[in-house]
Parts: sequence; structure tokens; C-alpha cells
Amino acid sequence: MARNSSIDGLDPKLKKAIDAALRSGTSIDALVKKIQDWGADISRSAVGRYSKSFNETMEKINIAREMSERIVEDIGKAGESKMTRATIELIQTSVVQMIANNGGTVPMKYVGTLSKSAVDLAKAKKIDQETILEIQRVTIAKAAVAVEKVGAELGFTQDTIDTVKNRIFNIED
Repeated sequence: MARNSSIDGLDPKLKKAIDAALRSGTSIDALVKKIQDWGADISRSAVGRYSKSFNETMEKINIAREMSERIVEDIGKAGESKMTRATIELIQTSVVQMIANNGGTVPMKYVGTLSKSAVDLAKAKKIDQETILEIQRVTIAKAAVAVEKVGAELGFTQDTIDTVKNRIFNIED
């Protein structure tokens, strides 16, 4: 597993300023100068390593964002269920990537967060499945009412209507 950067140990406000400078495209040499002006003593090689890691992370975030946008476009107006499943898949993929990027291990500071995420994912999947089942139940009930109405309008006997509902919807009165 990679060691922590000396930049990670800086004051969070200073680290945030470094990240902002990297996002804006500040060169390594200019950033080293800024860091020295801010009163910190970080080597150019440490800034270079941090910059490389930061840029790789930002690239992964951009790829994930593009994937999310494509998924949303593909789903279109298909409904919340597909969107929920797509979100869960993206989160699972991110967790797997994080584990892969850390040599198959997860830093202890992330174990609790990942455990909570796993529980939240399981709950989201359960809620998503329950929503799908409820939509199916309501749809079948509405269709059964329609079969009753149309069957009556066409002069079907109640036995015929019940047979249709049973065979199509597996509903027995």
C-alpha cells in the first residue's frame, strides 16, 4: 500500500488550497513556491507525487461522472427503479476500485465507512425490490379490475372472468 503523502499531514485548510491550485492547473514549481509562501516546507518531489496521485484521482472521478451521465442518458425516463440500481452499481464499482487501488486491502480509517455503505446498499436494494413488487402488485390489481369491467361489458360469466384473471395474473377470488 502506498505511504501517506507529507501533504496529507498538513493543516486541512492548506491542503484544500493545494487541491484548489492543482484543480486550476498550477504547475508543480509554482505550487512549491506557493506552499513555501504559505509557510510550509514540502519538497518538490512530495508535491510532484501528490500532484500525480491527485490528477489520477481526479481522472477517475471524471470517468465515474461521465459514466453516471451516460447511464442517466440511457435510462432517460425509465423510472426511479433503474436509476436506483444504476447508483448502487456505481457505488459498488467505486468500492471495488478503491480496494484494488490499495493492493486488495482497505485502510482502517475507511472500514467503518465501507461497512456503513454496505449496509446502506443492502437497504437500498431491499427498498428498490419492495418498490418494484408494489408497482407490480398495483398494476396487476388495476388490470384485474379492467378484466372484470371489460368481461362484464362483453357478457362474460363470472367464472370466465375468474378463469382469465387466474390464468393471466394468477389471481383467484
